[in-house]
Amino acid sequence: IVQLAGYVKDSVVRMKDGTVELYTNHQKCNEIRSKQQLYAKLHDIKGKAAIAKAGGISYAEFDFLQRGKEDRSKLTQLVFMMFAAPNFLPYAIWLFPNMMP
Repeated sequence: IVQLAGYVKDSVVRMKDGTVELYTNHQKCNEIRSKQQLYAKLHDIKGKAAIAKAGGISYAEFDFLQRGKEDRSKLTQLVFMMFAAPNFLPYAIWLFPNMMP
């Protein structure tokens, strides 16, 4: 029983830490996107796709945005699996551990 309680506690702590990290990464992505939009406004660039390609950010920031996009995609897939096929979710996580953000 003690091991089960420890496992549950560790799982809850890891879920909380992961959720907080996803949220802080989301906030940082929004800051980077605002830098892109400011750069586009200064150089009179219009259109969402053009703003994304316009520049104004470093490669590290661009890479961070790409990883954020992958994490959001994984989270969307996970939520979809939770609601569409909840019986198969444990098997999906077990067989494809990279699906977790």
